[in-house]
Amino acid sequence: MTRPRVVVNGIGTIGKRVAHAIRLQDDIELRAIIGHSPKASLKALISEFGPLHGVPLYATDPNALEKMRNEGMKVEGTLEDLLKVNEVDIVIDAAPAGIGKENKEKIYSKYNVK
Repeated sequence: MTRPRVVVNGIGTIGKRVAHAIRLQDDIELRAIIGHSPKASLKALISEFGPLHGVPLYATDPNALEKMRNEGMKVEGTLEDLLKVNEVDIVIDAAPAGIGKENKEKIYSKYNVK
């Protein structure tokens, strides 16, 4: 049986815990995390000793991508770049209130991602 490929969009207070919990599961693949800004907390999570080290990092949009790369972060691309290549089955949206609904309507449904 193929493991579902999951992305966590929003790596704040809740999202970082959700991503870490998914990473600890054998039957789910944490395909990537999606960040919005180069915060110190995100840098710590993906650092060599952080719980999400090695998980590919993507940015929410081109502006966030530029900011994060300008801060020296290794960012693979944008959320839409990832969804375009059909390597995601589920997005868990842990963005602030209201943004998840907007993302579902504008982005996730466009790529048939649950």
